[in-house]
Amino acid sequence: PFIAANMAFRYYFIGRSQDGIAAMGRLMEIHPDYWLSYWIRGSLLASIGKSDESVADQLKAVTLSEGSLECLPDLGFAYAKAGRRSDAESVLAKLQAESKRRFVPASLFAPVFIGLGDKDRAFTALEKGLQERDNRVAYYLLEPNYSALLNDPRGRSLLRRMGLPGGG
Repeated sequence: PFIAANMAFRYYFIGRSQDGIAAMGRLMEIHPDYWLSYWIRGSLLASIGKSDESVADQLKAVTLSEGSLECLPDLGFAYAKAGRRSDAESVLAKLQAESKRRFVPASLFAPVFIGLGDKDRAFTALEKGLQERDNRVAYYLLEPNYSALLNDPRGRSLLRRMGLPGGG
């Protein structure tokens, strides 16, 4: 299931979200409780503007993963895109509360800030993530749902400082 889910995630990155959604549907028939499927399909759905469906899948991913910190940022993004600002802000509050108990990478806040339209705070989180040497910074910069980051000179600057293509 991991390989199949990651193949579908590649569709997301190359702009073939419908193919990825179809692949996730087949995988979910075989493995209906595999959290990664819901997480990835939620991102695919968000990329084609199906915000309410994205929220449902991201919620399922959070539940099945037992509240994984990996899922929360995408749930916050989905909430924001669905117009559920207070729910998105509650995800930020959960991440903040968790960061008082244990290490939470700063970059995890960025997707929620992007969903809420707060690019300045998103870049502050990504800058701190870069200092933490968190590889999620590169993923967030290149993910289709967060294209507002790469379309900003600060995003290209981050890529350049990481030595990745696309920063020029």
